[in-house]
Amino acid sequence: MEPILPLEEGRISQFCGQLVCAVTKDGKRYVGLLSRCSGGKITLNEEAAASGKVNLANKPRGKNRRRRKAAALTEEAQTQAWGPYGPAGFYPFGPVVVLELALLASLFLLL
Repeated sequence: MEPILPLEEGRISQFCGQLVCAVTKDGKRYVGLLSRCSGGKITLNEEAAASGKVNLANKPRGKNRRRRKAAALTEEAQTQAWGPYGPAGFYPFGPVVVLELALLASLFLLL
């Protein structure tokens, strides 16, 4: 694990396509592929969603939102056993995550 410093768009953008761990000031951790850094925000896992591995179009509302969202993702997920990196050569780490740079306590490149 290597810290990415300073937490500025120009520096962070150099690591697009790499596996990172983002830690927010409240202690939450997000691991994923760094897709982009612009407009004061970082985006993780955008390529996985665009490839059809994860469907984020269905965003259920109301009670049991998480359960319905998980069911929708499960129904459309490709579940064949291809190994840890899948047929396309990457591992989809989950849904797209967008975090504001101001909320980040640290950002690490996972080697």
